[in-house]
Amino acid sequence: MATQGLTANLQELLADGRVWVSLGQVIEVETDSTWGYLFTVTLQPDGIDVQARPLWPMGGAAGEGSFHPIAVDDEVLVLCPQGDLNQAVILAGLSSIANPVPAGFNNDRGYHVYAKGSEFRTADTDVVQATVTEDLLSDLQAALTEVSGFMKAFGVPTVNLDALLAKLPTLYRSTALKTS
Repeated sequence: MATQGLTANLQELLADGRVWVSLGQVIEVETDSTWGYLFTVTLQPDGIDVQARPLWPMGGAAGEGSFHPIAVDDEVLVLCPQGDLNQAVILAGLSSIANPVPAGFNNDRGYHVYAKGSEFRTADTDVVQATVTEDLLSDLQAALTEVSGFMKAFGVPTVNLDALLAKLPTLYRSTALKTS
């Protein structure tokens, strides 16, 4: 009967013993030319070590998203498609006793806490503007000056580019603003 076949299939799946989802602890981080980083993770409570690639939450388009460091001793969720430990991926950022949710987090808007204790959150009416760091500003100014010279050599007007270059030094916002 059909019930016997279903029972046999379920017994086979249960007897398999492969891990599909597990908690794990990162024990090693290494750079990788394909995935950027690979992580060696010890599955809990089994104690089995697997190598996994990160599953960072990407934005809507390729190359966009939120990327945060994953470090040795971080607790992660390990996903093993088809129960195959060779295809393991990790999802980091789990809260735990060792890494609790910040006391000021109300689950009503984004909240970022950085390793040195800096916190960043916005109120509903806040306007957030990107800040260009000082070292990036000099690189940007050098690159735009080069582009402007190239365009001028070919007789292309650079009025808007020249105006931007003139304002660029004043666009840098102080470090005091970035730390508040």
